[in-house]
Amino acid sequence: MNRLISITGLTAAVLLLYIVFPAGIFAAQPGGQAGAFLRMGLAPDRIAMGDCGVAMTSGAMNWYYNPAGLPAQKKHQAAIGYRFMSLDREIMYAGYSTPLKPHAGLAFGVLRAGTGDIPMTDSNGEQYETTSFSENVIHGSFALQPHPIIALGLSIKWLIAGASKVKEDDKSQFGYAMSIDFGAQLRASKSLRFGFQARDLGAQYNWETSETWGDEIGSTEDPIPSLLRLGAAWDPIDDLTLATDVILDADRAGDESSAIEPHFGAEYRTPLSNKYRLALRMGYDSDVITSGFGIDIDLGFAWGEMNYAFYNENIAPDSAHLIGWVFRF
Repeated sequence: MNRLISITGLTAAVLLLYIVFPAGIFAAQPGGQAGAFLRMGLAPDRIAMGDCGVAMTSGAMNWYYNPAGLPAQKKHQAAIGYRFMSLDREIMYAGYSTPLKPHAGLAFGVLRAGTGDIPMTDSNGEQYETTSFSENVIHGSFALQPHPIIALGLSIKWLIAGASKVKEDDKSQFGYAMSIDFGAQLRASKSLRFGFQARDLGAQYNWETSETWGDEIGSTEDPIPSLLRLGAAWDPIDDLTLATDVILDADRAGDESSAIEPHFGAEYRTPLSNKYRLALRMGYDSDVITSGFGIDIDLGFAWGEMNYAFYNENIAPDSAHLIGWVFRF
């Protein structure tokens, strides 16, 4: 009965937040700046919880939300994920993470975001070709826990962006960047944890344009915004997690109200049998309601977890769907 009351109260709270914070009052849109795909969230289980995660340690994509969560990982984890979006856009991820004894963790993987069928026109407005654009990340993350209540983590990301057939002679254009994420977590109690992340520090794309366009500039720099994320995660009962993140775009702070993004989420877990466990999730991601679920399956040699998330995009005509698999062994 207590669990039912908690879930009912949480549902009402999230709906109230959606009324109090209508679309657009805070939301900092990920578009319009370089590296927008890095700010769209990644893991289906976290997206379903309103894209919260800086203070959480479960899940296979701690490196993205806060690398400091890696030392709390108990098993090896392999993860793959795919996001279906309208306008021919997609995001894919594959990675591996592992604990390192006695108190550390390691993760690495690849991330790709792209879109295709972009019409190209000449100076007369005539379409001569379609092009595609993609951004790719290779990351390595390491974290350690120097004290039972404190963990620190670092992620290094190498980025490659490319646009194919940008001219009638089929020339392609590429940009390169490197960024650093720093994270910290504080375990205030068994059920309460706080987190901090500084993301994409010192990152900017460098585009060598002279070979493609023949210009005299030679190269162009495209800065990627640095973000600060603060949050907390609380387990009021064993099978319920409540989380909140606040993301600050430091470059726009003080100038625009949209520089602050609020995120709220909840996850409720329950066993279905000895071999199956179910997780129900919902949240508020800046200006949209998110939802999803996860199913844990005992495969014998490992636990397999399938996660799904759904939300309506406010910048596209259709909704987005995320699906991912995690194998723990």
